[in-house]
Amino acid sequence: MKGRKKKGAAKERNCRVCPLCMQVLVPVMSNSQNHAGWPAVVSKDLMRHIHALKNAVYVVTGQMKGRTFLPMPIGAQQLKEMAEQGVSGHFDKTLVHAVESVVIDWTHQVRDVLKRDSSEPLLAGEHPAPTAEIDFWKDRAANLEGIFNQLHEPKVLKMEELLEMTQSSYYPAFKAMKEDVENALDEADDINLHLKPLRRSLEQVEEADFSDVLPMLPAMMHTVGLVWAHCVHYRKPARLIVLLQEISNQIIDQVHAHLSGIIPLYDGVPQIGED
Repeated sequence: MKGRKKKGAAKERNCRVCPLCMQVLVPVMSNSQNHAGWPAVVSKDLMRHIHALKNAVYVVTGQMKGRTFLPMPIGAQQLKEMAEQGVSGHFDKTLVHAVESVVIDWTHQVRDVLKRDSSEPLLAGEHPAPTAEIDFWKDRAANLEGIFNQLHEPKVLKMEELLEMTQSSYYPAFKAMKEDVENALDEADDINLHLKPLRRSLEQVEEADFSDVLPMLPAMMHTVGLVWAHCVHYRKPARLIVLLQEISNQIIDQVHAHLSGIIPLYDGVPQIGED
């Protein structure tokens, strides 16, 4: 309980800090009028740090919402104007370097999203229910859709054009990242679509009295079989094993709750060798 309170308190503090940074600190420190009389080098260095802070807060805001927000490079306004006006041709090296730097950051962010797996709670020794599997793919599809949409915004497409025109060594990595996101989104959407009917069956089993559970299992397992038969992306033994383990967890929990109600002091752990 203490750990949960600390986590909740930290999240609450972040909710207050993020608007403070984005609505107060960043605008005030970014205002060139507040740099009057400063050396150009100092002003430029401050703007660089402010932009880094702004991006960090933006990323954290996305994490708090369970989403991946891709921060924009310095000069994003210039990219936006070029996208709106259809300007092509000359690009200054500073802007190219800024775009290349942010592409590196995006690659790390996207890689972290793609490597997540629904089996992680089980491997960590947790006891998840099968709804955790359904929620994982639902959230993954929504997050990847958000990333996909960000990568297809006009200013990002202008970034891609810039990398291609300057023959940047980061252009192939950027293209590969977009393809990986698109493939992962297709996979997540397909799995999410096919797992949706299973949620109702699982909820019915979970809400039923223990004496009524056994007759409901064939229909539930038939739905699992349909997912295996029709969902190409889920037709992998490792993924089905995760789902079956989580279904087993749910049934074990129901057995434990049932026995706890009829056997006084039942703790679910049989003691061997005791009278």
